[in-house]
Amino acid sequence: MSQPRQILHLISSLDGYGQSKQLRQLVERQAAEGCQVRIVALTASFRERLLCERAGAVCRVLLQRWQYDPIVAYRLARELRQPHDLLHVWGLAALRYANFARPATTAAPCIATLAQLPPKPLIASADRFVFASPQKHSNKQTVVIPPGVGAPTSDSLPHDEFLELLSLPADARIVGMAGQLTRGRGLEEAIWCFELVRTLDERARLLIFGSGPDRHRLERFSRLASEPSAIRFLGYQENLERWLPHVEVFWQLGSEPPPLAALEAMASQVPVVATDVQAHRQIIEAGRTGFLFPVASRAICARHTMRLLKDPEIASTTAKAAAEEVSRRFSRESFFRSYKELYNRLACEPRP
Repeated sequence: MSQPRQILHLISSLDGYGQSKQLRQLVERQAAEGCQVRIVALTASFRERLLCERAGAVCRVLLQRWQYDPIVAYRLARELRQPHDLLHVWGLAALRYANFARPATTAAPCIATLAQLPPKPLIASADRFVFASPQKHSNKQTVVIPPGVGAPTSDSLPHDEFLELLSLPADARIVGMAGQLTRGRGLEEAIWCFELVRTLDERARLLIFGSGPDRHRLERFSRLASEPSAIRFLGYQENLERWLPHVEVFWQLGSEPPPLAALEAMASQVPVVATDVQAHRQIIEAGRTGFLFPVASRAICARHTMRLLKDPEIASTTAKAAAEEVSRRFSRESFFRSYKELYNRLACEPRP
């Protein structure tokens, strides 16, 4: 049997970050190959829903209001009764709802792409669990598919025009960050760390790409903690790779896998300084393809950053090694091919 033609994706949050961005990339390829693709999201941003619909998917947002919303469960049960050859679940919250709302007699196989192994009561809720990196307790039900990153873009603005666009001085030393602006992501710590870097080099500027419910609070915090013109919040950028060539050092402080923004920076030959957590150790070889520092250790983060800003040879060597590693291990074509092969295997397996 060939690849399933009617594919239903269920995702916790269609927001353009992490798994949501992976989903959109996969949907674009599936729609281009002639598949009928539907996306059901518990929550979604208008921007990301529009991008998925432009990619060729039919989108339905269930408007989740609480952690467990019985109205959402009812709506999802109706969606899951619609014909589909395969259900692909993204995120633990979506898997919990699917486990409750999915008809017991369904013949369609189920794949769940998660950040980590689910609780035992949910083990039987999917035929395969997909992770970005190997898990401690792997078995035949678990599959590793690393995230995919495309080749760096060549249509970036000239650097002088980029500086003029953002009203940055010609000698600015640019540090970049990207991700959803929510509590618990260490963004306040990053702002304090940047102030230490700026003390060492007053030309330093921090560009933060991303949006989220905590943006306004973080903007107020940055104005109090640092020079207001030194930190810029640039909002969500759909084509982040167009901006990355102008960044000299990229910071990755979050710990949620997969760290797509860091991989995109590495692919664009931007050296990365990241917190020393498992998700980042999976993609960075410390000292060769990037630098790691202990969580909340501002001094070491600043030291690595200043080393890269002061020594172009180290920065260039690190950036080239990182780009080669991403091209070898995290290509987008490999990502697409791995999911297609998994879909095909499940379609051929007998089901109870």
